Amino acid sequence: MSYTHGMGYDGVNEDYKIVIASCFVDHEYSSEVIVYSLKTDSWKSIESNKIPPYSNYGDQHGVCVYGVLHWIADRLSVSGTKAGVIVAFDIVEDRFFLEGLAHNLTPEFLGVLDGELAMLCKVNGSTVPGFDVWVMKDYPRKETWTKMYTEW
Repeated sequence: MSYTHGMGYDGVNEDYKIVIASCFVDHEYSSEVIVYSLKTDSWKSIESNKIPPYSNYGDQHGVCVYGVLHWIADRLSVSGTKAGVIVAFDIVEDRFFLEGLAHNLTPEFLGVLDGELAMLCKVNGSTVPGFDVWVMKDYPRKETWTKMYTEW
């Protein structure tokens, strides 16, 4: 079982929302997402067929940028392989989508840098542990991921 959570502001409806997502991977995949609205003081479930098959959200909470919560997760494939992706949840429309990654990046940590979605990625091909800091300069266009600097 893996779960994550996040909180963000829905500027269209002037509402704060809390999102809790959980998934269970045993012999088959199942998931549940519930959304709490502060404005209506109520919880609602997102239909399970609208929840993409991701697991292992890790222990990071969601990062909210532009009314969208973001998490790092593993995308499950039919062959059983996993690939690191950024899962996004639009808190206005209550829907999931994949955030695009350019340059074959594998995110390790998400955050906000100068108001923009940012991520840390391991430095590829280095014998010394380090991270590249990437920022999406023109949200949500994946081709605008820009490497800001490398931290050793």
